[in-house]
Amino acid sequence: MLLTAVPGYIAGSVQLISGETVPILVPVARGIMPWNIKKAIDDFFIEAKKRAEGDEAIRARLTDILNDEKRLRDFLEDFRNLATRKYRNLGITGRDRALNYATTSTFRVFEALNHIALTHFLLDDIEITRSAACRSGSECYDVRLRLFIASGINAALRILQFTVDVSDTIPVNIGEVSAWNERPT
Repeated sequence: MLLTAVPGYIAGSVQLISGETVPILVPVARGIMPWNIKKAIDDFFIEAKKRAEGDEAIRARLTDILNDEKRLRDFLEDFRNLATRKYRNLGITGRDRALNYATTSTFRVFEALNHIALTHFLLDDIEITRSAACRSGSECYDVRLRLFIASGINAALRILQFTVDVSDTIPVNIGEVSAWNERPT
C-alpha cells in the first residue's frame, strides 16, 4: 500500500454517481509526497550502511539494526496503519494537517527510526497538540509519537516529539526531534 500526502486547497464539493459527496481538491504538486514502506526501509538501511563505513563505533552500534530488519518493517507498517486507519482525515484543521504531514514525512520518520532502532519499542499512539513555541503569524503543532515496550506494561514510555508549522499549504518541520522517557499513565 502506498501512502501519499496531497497538499492543496478544497474548492467546493461534487456529488458522485453513487450519491456520495466528496471534496474537490486543487493539489499543490510540489508538495505531493508518496511514502512506500519498503522503499523507506531500504533507504534507511542504505543510509545506515553508509554511516557505518568509516566509523567502527557506528558500525558496531548499527549491526543490531541491520540484523533486525523485520522489526523495523513491522514498526513502519504499524505507523502507516495507525495513520491510515485510526487517524484518517481530510486535513481541514491545522491539527489534521500536522498529523497528515507527520505520517507522510519520510524525513521525520527516519529521525524517529534512528531513535528507536536499537530498542524494542512499539508504536502506541500519535498525539497532536498546539505548540507553545511558534513564530508570530504561524500555526504550529507538536507531534508526539508514544512508544512502549510490549514485554513491560509498566515500563517507561519513550516519547519522540517534533514540531510542524502548518500555516502554509505545504507544512514545514521546525527544529529537531526530541526524545525522552515518561511514566505510563
